[in-house]
Amino acid sequence: MNSTVRIDQNGKISQMPAENRYGRHVGNIGGMAKIFGEDQFIIRGMLELAGKEVTWDGATIIVKDKLPGSVTQAEFDSLCRITQAEAGGEDIKGRILVVNVVMNRVKSNRFPNTIKEVIFAPNQFEPTRNGAYKKAEVSDGTREAVRRALEGEDHSQGALFFRSTRGLEGSWHQTALTYLFTYGGHAFFN
Repeated sequence: MNSTVRIDQNGKISQMPAENRYGRHVGNIGGMAKIFGEDQFIIRGMLELAGKEVTWDGATIIVKDKLPGSVTQAEFDSLCRITQAEAGGEDIKGRILVVNVVMNRVKSNRFPNTIKEVIFAPNQFEPTRNGAYKKAEVSDGTREAVRRALEGEDHSQGALFFRSTRGLEGSWHQTALTYLFTYGGHAFFN
């Protein structure tokens, strides 16, 4: 009996022709046979090695990008949005630095201990107040920066604050905090 197997890859649904043999769906994509159902399917290990999370709900093979660290998809998306809104015009290191500061705050006892609470803490990140956070169209470069930061790449020297170098002279950051360094269009502080 012939049937199809639905594949959900990061929200994009496609279908693959399959045969039902002995209660299992057998299909072929790219010349590689796969078995779905209660048994593991052969390609699962290859997809997982490629950084994918693969599950089967009985009707659909669900293939998602694995998230580094122990963040949820919502947290990853929030980090991407705040990074894009704050540093979308910076190079990869400048974007990683934004994620580093957010994560440093999550780890610090001076700030809330969740990504969402850090990002949306009152008067902390301008894009959450001016609408840029909601409007941010996250680029692949920003996703890469977030991923790399969550995998441990850290250039922050422990910074808990940053601000644009424009208007820095005489600002609260400059007068109340310890200056660490400047990178791109941002100065970093503790």
